[in-house]
Amino acid sequence: MLAVNGFGTVSCLGADLAGTREFFRSTGGAPEGPHTLSFPGISADSLREADLRGFDTSGEDYFTLLRAERIKTESRSIVLLRHALAQLAPELDAAFTRFGKERIACVTGTSTASLNEAERDLEEGKSPDEGFDFSLGNVACMSDYVRDTLKIGGPCWSAATACTSSSRALISAAGLIEAGVADAVIAGGVSVISHVTAAGFKSLGVLSDERCLPFHRARKGINIGEAAVLTVITREPLCGSDLFLAGFGATADGFSISAPAPDAGPQKEAVREAMRRAGIGPEDIGCAALHGTGTPANDAMESRLMHDLLPDVPAFAPKYFTGHTLSAAGAMGVMLSALVIEDEIPIPALPYAAEDIDPELPRFSLVTERGRRPKGRYALADSFAFGGNNAAVIIGTHGK
Repeated sequence: MLAVNGFGTVSCLGADLAGTREFFRSTGGAPEGPHTLSFPGISADSLREADLRGFDTSGEDYFTLLRAERIKTESRSIVLLRHALAQLAPELDAAFTRFGKERIACVTGTSTASLNEAERDLEEGKSPDEGFDFSLGNVACMSDYVRDTLKIGGPCWSAATACTSSSRALISAAGLIEAGVADAVIAGGVSVISHVTAAGFKSLGVLSDERCLPFHRARKGINIGEAAVLTVITREPLCGSDLFLAGFGATADGFSISAPAPDAGPQKEAVREAMRRAGIGPEDIGCAALHGTGTPANDAMESRLMHDLLPDVPAFAPKYFTGHTLSAAGAMGVMLSALVIEDEIPIPALPYAAEDIDPELPRFSLVTERGRRPKGRYALADSFAFGGNNAAVIIGTHGK
């Protein structure tokens, strides 16, 4: 059992944890109306020259947005990472004082690093002699930035396992502490839109031109979102944290490059392993943050998983609210689950009528009513990725 200390975040839900909490409180947990993936309440000073305008989620407009952006001093990924990192100042100061910087490590999840800036330079025809920087596409640049900025001396690396990247970062953080290699680990993920990701999902036919509707009968696929989510993992709590990392599980089935195993077998095994490590059963889980991409294949597989393994656990789908934040999605699910089990927000509800849910999917407890609260003090966050990469993280609260 390891402590989860604070969250630093930026996404379309808010500029920080307080803004994220207020988003769900102000909407009653089931926001409706026009969908935007803009970043509210963020000053130009805090994000320097980053242009964080809202954008239409239709496929072609992703490219229009990317061509319009110019971040002169830092890449867009680093800007979001820095913004999230700054919010963890109290926890980091406590860690530095207690452990010393040599015992602090960092594992960040990212799939594209600063690839959008590399794409821009290539589009403009820059060569290495003219300032093209090959390191922009190196996923390690995220953890390198944290190491160089904070001057920490522990191991630092980036996990790049597509949509499970930040879940894998949290799992790696636990491993570093349990092995005695580090006393505190900065862990989480960051993801921004790039040409590669937008074109890749569009070529697969899963990029929706309408709002992402997980488990809905009319679902058409994903919206790509952007986010950074970080936390600090330690053995003992910092700053009075009540949250803990209870268990985790991961599998790699290799069923397909882009499709999940339809029987949900490997995914179930990851969840079972997380429960085994946590020493709990399905009856102890108060809520589940699902991967819920709104694609036919994922939602069919995940419905099977929940129906067979956790049919009575209240479940929600963060990507309805955030879009698919890719390598930050796992950490996003963990953070939102933490807000739920700490009774900061109700379980985020999908504003669906009963007849909206795809009748072809196996049934489980998908939350569609406002104001529902968890009955258990544990929460599960699932994430699944290309290549059959599956991860499940369970967090808990001691209760206040």
